[in-house]
Amino acid sequence: MSAARVGDLDGGAIWREGALTPFKLPSRGHALTRLSNGKIVLTGRRPGLFASIVDPTHVDGPLQIFQPTKNARFAGHAAASSDGACFMTSEFDADTVKASIVSRDPVTGAERAVWTLNEIEPHELLFARNGARLVVALGGLIKDGGVAGSRLQS
Repeated sequence: MSAARVGDLDGGAIWREGALTPFKLPSRGHALTRLSNGKIVLTGRRPGLFASIVDPTHVDGPLQIFQPTKNARFAGHAAASSDGACFMTSEFDADTVKASIVSRDPVTGAERAVWTLNEIEPHELLFARNGARLVVALGGLIKDGGVAGSRLQS
């Protein structure tokens, strides 16, 4: 499975049974995260206004879409712990570009808790040390539309 634009269709595509099967999402997707239940989270490209939990065996069925926290945008990535207990998304405030990490329900995508970081522009997340730590890539040049002006942080 991959985020993809096939013809004029923004969404994703999955290779199965010798054929590429595209499926529609609200806009361009970015990164994929595998959940412990076998489903895939496809996060909208930064500044994303959606993420979707997709069942790879039923991509032609209804999609399970969820939104970022209030006044936030998805930063394109999510992470799930191998035991399935933790599912996190990287987000940022649309006005201040302040980074946040959001804990979400791995079945529904519903928000559980939000941690605001004293940095800008979160990006990729990953669980390290067998899930004992969450590593967050922070800072960078903001170039995408829909967010506050450009900033550079090393």
